Amino acid sequence: MAFKGKVPYLVLFTTLIYLSINSYFLYFASQTYTEAFTLCLQALAFIFFFNHIKLLGENPSLKNTWKSWLMFGFFLLVLSITKNILIVSVGCFALYFLIYKEWMNAVLSILSFVIFKLPYELLTRTVLHAQTTSQLDQVMLKDFYNPSAGNEDFPSGYIERIFENFNIFVSVQVYKVLGFRSDNTKVAAADEANWLLTLIFAAALIFIFITLYRKNRYLVFGLLYAIGVWFASFTSLQTIWSEQWRLILPYVPYALIALLGGLWYRAKDAKQTVFKPVLIIVLVLFILIQFPLTSKKISENSSGLKHYLKGDMSYNVPDQYTDFVSICDSIQYKVQPNAIIATGKPGEAFVYSRGFKFERVPMPKADESADSVLADLKKQGITHLFADGFSRQVNADIKIISKQYPQKLVPVLETGSQERPLAIIEIKY
Repeated sequence: MAFKGKVPYLVLFTTLIYLSINSYFLYFASQTYTEAFTLCLQALAFIFFFNHIKLLGENPSLKNTWKSWLMFGFFLLVLSITKNILIVSVGCFALYFLIYKEWMNAVLSILSFVIFKLPYELLTRTVLHAQTTSQLDQVMLKDFYNPSAGNEDFPSGYIERIFENFNIFVSVQVYKVLGFRSDNTKVAAADEANWLLTLIFAAALIFIFITLYRKNRYLVFGLLYAIGVWFASFTSLQTIWSEQWRLILPYVPYALIALLGGLWYRAKDAKQTVFKPVLIIVLVLFILIQFPLTSKKISENSSGLKHYLKGDMSYNVPDQYTDFVSICDSIQYKVQPNAIIATGKPGEAFVYSRGFKFERVPMPKADESADSVLADLKKQGITHLFADGFSRQVNADIKIISKQYPQKLVPVLETGSQERPLAIIEIKY
């Protein structure tokens, strides 16, 4: 309850009720994605962040705040290793202090993070022998699934990417999560994008920021965090990821409570008293529109609940998952329990295989050799490759290795059709 006592209760409870009944947030009660964990850690971190801001508001000396600054840096480190994109939170919070002309606090916010980040990197590299990933290389690609297309043009390619992602994620995904647009799975998000809706939302953010600047620093803090992470996401993600509404979801609560808070302060300060009751009615309607949307999702998914509770995990599985589930169910009979299997869907495979270990692997470079691919897989501890019909990374690894060392790839399980073959392949290093 980081915002308790720091925002009007009408705004706080409207946000809490929305989060409690919105189908997009309820979705993560039964999913293995990291968004639920991120939401939890964010909530805990913001409780401390706000206490830290309150302490700094008393203008204490560094002698009285150094412990608080260390905890501030520690929580920044925790967020950054929970999701890599959250490293931008360091910049967001430094910007917050700069906006309020607290120059020393801006410097201390960065230093507090570095104090923990440097030892963490030293520990993971020298003691745990962690290796740097190729994630930055993947961000720079024009096409995540086709490295041969080369890297994104700088700066024109990144500028175009930012604008396209901004338009699609905001006008489609943010509006859907807020309940203002229907969830149409038959139409691509890019085809539904609408610049008018995007500009309206952008104008609202600017309007709210100006309103909150002198009214509520806590809401400004949350708003900068949400906008900063979104902007970093729009810059780093290829537009093929624009269908993934979950990528922007963890930061919606902070943008929403800031928007509602800004509207409340405007209504409160308005000379016409009618604005306050009108806003209350609008907030009630905002909550009410969530119910039919969530009820529809419940109706669509409740039919299989009794089957899942009985352990029938294959009930109503989509066609493209039938063979995936079948091969996962058979892994226990053909693969040793200590195997580490590369796949594009480790969470789902873990569930359907009853606990085998699966990991994602990075996309190999277009000109990467078989020896290099094998070395990377061995370093990661991969013993098997799962040609699951979803992971282009695994398929790319198989293609590269099979050209030079076909004898090193031994199928132990095969299923599927000629058009969609699936297999578990053991690597003979």
